[in-house]
Amino acid sequence: MRFLVSGEAPRELSTGPATIDPFDHVLSASRFTGDQAVPISLSQRAADLGRQLGGDRGLDERLPDEPSSNVVITELRAMIIARLLEELAARLAPGAAFGPGGNGEALAGLAKELAKELLDQTFVGE
Repeated sequence: MRFLVSGEAPRELSTGPATIDPFDHVLSASRFTGDQAVPISLSQRAADLGRQLGGDRGLDERLPDEPSSNVVITELRAMIIARLLEELAARLAPGAAFGPGGNGEALAGLAKELAKELLDQTFVGE
């Protein structure tokens, strides 16, 4: 948009490899190194998400005089989200949906952990 408004010619971006393997890479995102779009592997995405979640605050953990930033959802929504995460895990695990490759196992494991954490906070997990 900036190039259109300013009248400058956009610089060409290199998109990296011509084909990205869906059994090894996240298709919805890329990392940019300069002008180079680099595909993100499924295991790298799982590691990145794990680090982000690991750095998250605990429930009701906050600085003095800081407002609460807890996200409150109903048990029904938590169960629905957990079931969707379980479905995602099943689709990323080796088998009929994903194929024989094991590249999605780390991401599937993370989805299963999140689903269990959500369900444990509902009457289903009690």
